Amino acid sequence: MAVWAQSYFLNPNSMVLFFLAEYHNLTMFLMTNILVFLLAMLILLLSGTVFSSCPWKEDNKTLEILWTIFPAYWLVMLAVPSLGNLYRMDLSKCEYEVLFKAIGNQWYWSYEYSMEGLGSSLNCLSNLEGNSVKGSELSMKIGEMYTFNSLEKNLFGASPLNVSAVLSSCLGKFFYCGGVSFVSYMEDPKELNLGDYRLLEVDNRVICPGLANVRVNITSADVIHSWTMPAMGVKVDAVPGRLNCATFKTLDYGVFYGQCSEMCGAKHSFMPICLEAIPFNWFRLWMKEFQVGA
Repeated sequence: MAVWAQSYFLNPNSMVLFFLAEYHNLTMFLMTNILVFLLAMLILLLSGTVFSSCPWKEDNKTLEILWTIFPAYWLVMLAVPSLGNLYRMDLSKCEYEVLFKAIGNQWYWSYEYSMEGLGSSLNCLSNLEGNSVKGSELSMKIGEMYTFNSLEKNLFGASPLNVSAVLSSCLGKFFYCGGVSFVSYMEDPKELNLGDYRLLEVDNRVICPGLANVRVNITSADVIHSWTMPAMGVKVDAVPGRLNCATFKTLDYGVFYGQCSEMCGAKHSFMPICLEAIPFNWFRLWMKEFQVGA
């Protein structure tokens, strides 16, 4: 969490931010050395105390080689760790345990969770066994779908007709089972409790398991937003009609704050992000309780 008069990064809660902070330190070290060297040479040249007795040379191959090699060496020192960070941040193809979608709106965030990774699809279907499910009672989304080549009727118990009819009529063999969706508004500053952070608290936090790979798909419903979590080193633009993604893994449990980082209108400053990382077992219970409550 940021503190008053802080001039450095937040405490890293992901390896991505840790390596980005280290790269920042390296960059500042090289820039400071270059600045001091050039400033010293400029002062000596203008003062005339050192170079006054040096004869002017029109051709100095050694000097030309040196002032070509050293800048190239500095650029390589910056490029190698930078490429490493880029590959480390490109986690779109890595395995993830939890998937949710963040949708930017003027001026709040909405979230949709997928049940993918929380159990096998067959187990998800078996939860419907013995229940009479009607079309209006079965919440289905096309966003993240499970694929089945065939539906075995015994998964639905003795009365599979209602469920299978709903599934086949909606999506055929492609369907999504379960899920959680909610909106997240900023808390009114007048209703904050002691210790809450002004303009950062929300009514519904983003819940994710700590110490686990979490993938977030990010888009927008109106204008361009940006889903940013500084403690994780995540900043991804939410563009209408485009689905961007980011994957992060928290190093600890706790509550972390972020904000929209793209100017999106009059209330751009009032759509914070509040993420709570909890143990995976607690996350499963939260998903179940949220579904039951919905």
